[in-house]
Amino acid sequence: MLLTPRGKPNFRLPPAIGGGGGVGQPSAADEHRCRTLEEDFEFFLNAIRKRPSPRTQDLAVLSKTRVAVQGLPAIQSTIRYRNSFGEAWFDEEILIHTRDDGINYHLELHCSPDDLAVLLPLFDEVVATYRILGPPR
Repeated sequence: MLLTPRGKPNFRLPPAIGGGGGVGQPSAADEHRCRTLEEDFEFFLNAIRKRPSPRTQDLAVLSKTRVAVQGLPAIQSTIRYRNSFGEAWFDEEILIHTRDDGINYHLELHCSPDDLAVLLPLFDEVVATYRILGPPR
């Protein structure tokens, strides 16, 4: 699911708030088990770094905290980077795993740092009302 806030032209860059989930992916270290939460976070960072066009530059993890979301282990991170067009991006990401790493969920705010003051409260509201209704944990 991807939400684009109303008034898209009013923002410096096209922002998005997204959420979703999926089946755990095989670990690069051991294909017989699912990626751990930490491995999934590193996979996420590498995916940002390897974007071909526009290329990612100056990626910095500003914060990374282990949290619990609805009793499940999660990592909440704040990331900033630039692309090859010189545009600065801000991502607030929450990765959530079931205890066996078999299912993962994510919530993300993707916007310009200039638009953060307007969009972060909206993202916080999405996070506060997010409910995992899927398979047993």
